[in-house]
Amino acid sequence: MMPALQFLDDDSEPRPFVSPDQARVVILPVPLEKTVSYLTGTSAAPAAIINASRQVELFDPELDTSPYLAGIHTYPAAECSGDTEEVLEALRKKISSVTSAGQLPVCLGGEHTLTLAPVEVLSAKNPKLSILHLDAHADFRRSYRGSRLSHACVMRRIFELGPPSVSVGVRSLSEEEARFISDNEIVLYPEWEFSERGYPWDEIVGRLSAEIYITIDMDVFDPAQVPAVGTPEPGGLGWHDALSLFRAIRDSGRRVAGFDLVELCPRVESAVSTFFAARLLYKMIGYFCLNRENS
Repeated sequence: MMPALQFLDDDSEPRPFVSPDQARVVILPVPLEKTVSYLTGTSAAPAAIINASRQVELFDPELDTSPYLAGIHTYPAAECSGDTEEVLEALRKKISSVTSAGQLPVCLGGEHTLTLAPVEVLSAKNPKLSILHLDAHADFRRSYRGSRLSHACVMRRIFELGPPSVSVGVRSLSEEEARFISDNEIVLYPEWEFSERGYPWDEIVGRLSAEIYITIDMDVFDPAQVPAVGTPEPGGLGWHDALSLFRAIRDSGRRVAGFDLVELCPRVESAVSTFFAARLLYKMIGYFCLNRENS
């Protein structure tokens, strides 16, 4: 079996972040693509993001250190040829193993449905876990196109699991979802309220518990910055919006138990999108996974 491609590894020299034993951060590529409803190609995203990471500079001048020192290992891509529940069950087992070893799981999708697996595992370990959901779409449908495991239903399934969520950047939802969100007092910071006056990042972070999971649908970003997504929507967050939010999380002392990046649809003519995702992932490792002894 060929070894897995490693995030950040450009083959120029041996680097310590490829060791599975010493890794603080474990990257799990999950090329799941079963229920996409517009543009196809999200199954190619994990490999594309890892390939783009070869161009990411290891030193982060903002942090004055190299986040890879946290220790990063990338596992082979998950087998996604079975049905969705089989894929999710295999992913649950892998994440259980990773978290039992004290490592932080990072899932690279693939469609948004995969988020159910890490949330189920992590919320079982910590019933007070909360979810930070960055997305152009609410994803609170009861079912979509006959599937309860559609990418358009992922936050509804998470709601049923129990963890509270805070959604940021939403600018598209159905009437059914709007009523469900209102009836259940789900916390939503929609684009139409905050795009002009600015998002209250500290307030948003204050709605989260001490331990959080972050799920990022890449269509949350302005398609002028990230055009290669499966279901693009006008408007959206920018690069510096995301960093402001993540700094607020870091400075609050909250613990990030894991995170994912999903729904990128790589295109040859939009290399900026895959590089954006790779760079975002690396910034998040720097903010959330570096201890003082690493830097």
